[in-house]
Amino acid sequence: MAVPFQKVALDDLTYHEHDGTYHGHLNPGCRSTSVAVTEIVSAVTNTTQTDLTPLFDAVDPDALDALCAPRDRQRTRPVVRFEYEGFEVTVRDCDCIVLRRGIDHDT
Repeated sequence: MAVPFQKVALDDLTYHEHDGTYHGHLNPGCRSTSVAVTEIVSAVTNTTQTDLTPLFDAVDPDALDALCAPRDRQRTRPVVRFEYEGFEVTVRDCDCIVLRRGIDHDT
């Protein structure tokens, strides 16, 4: 029996047809960007988070969370890109996660 998807870290998830991307925004106060990444991939692929490849196979979750930890708003916010579960994942401003289907490297 499948468990319904419940967003804990994400505030919303939208699909942008013009560029084929999915955008998820973190809930205010969310301190785990790594959990939000697995939530958005889980939602888009319609699978449970436990069925996904461990995130640490693509990126160090602790390092990602540390980069995106709350800090002074005047400081530059990082942009992090990596491949995970067939998607190019981009974390922008530490509160927006964008998924784009991966590019076929055989073409």
